[in-house]
Amino acid sequence: MDFSFARFQPVSISFGGPLTPVVRRLLWANGLVFLLEVLLFSLPEGNLRYALMVHVLGLVPARVLGQGWVWQVGTYMFLHEVTTLFHLLWNMLMLWMFGGEIERVWGGRAFLRYYLITGVGAGLTVLAVTPGSPVPTIGASGALFGLLLAYGMIFPNRVLYIFMVVPMRAKWVVVFSGLVTLYSLLTARGGGISHLAHLGGLVVGWLYLKRVWRVRQLIAEMRWSWRRRRFRVYGDEGGRDRRDPWIH
Repeated sequence: MDFSFARFQPVSISFGGPLTPVVRRLLWANGLVFLLEVLLFSLPEGNLRYALMVHVLGLVPARVLGQGWVWQVGTYMFLHEVTTLFHLLWNMLMLWMFGGEIERVWGGRAFLRYYLITGVGAGLTVLAVTPGSPVPTIGASGALFGLLLAYGMIFPNRVLYIFMVVPMRAKWVVVFSGLVTLYSLLTARGGGISHLAHLGGLVVGWLYLKRVWRVRQLIAEMRWSWRRRRFRVYGDEGGRDRRDPWIH
């Protein structure tokens, strides 16, 4: 079986604190779907049953665009590679680490909306670039890269640890992750990982948080950012007040 799945790479670590309501529900949803995958895989002809589930609920561009299976742009992010527990555990660890703090800042509804938008956006990126591909993409990492971006914007100076060893500020972790993802995509060093979905999550997250479709607002924010640097006006650790336009 040739699956291209979105696996969040080990680039940073932080501590997300107590579970927040939406993060808890997302953890449960991913866990229950994974149990269903394991159950199907353990039945007679489990490989075929699992493959069928992945091709129905995973993101297969050829089926979405050729047969109208549009639900796949949302369902794919709740599936994970069943032959290795690491894929699920690492993604859920990142969801807890970054998602909990973001949810406490934004609130549950805004956090869930952002999570789903970046996940679906990552899927749409895969569709746009590889419209005829028959290879399924599964995994939550498109949305998780979106969370990493939001975390870096809210807590730009928070120190994280690359590969759990090298300290780096969150804003530079985002830049580093984006560059590594872009390099891996351009050099085709995927190793079964959908770097395209990762990059899509970052780009869609940035577009959403900056609200680039509101040109006047974007220009106003750019001017405000320039004035802050010019007059050395600094806020709290996050660099923004939670009432700022891109935090809903």
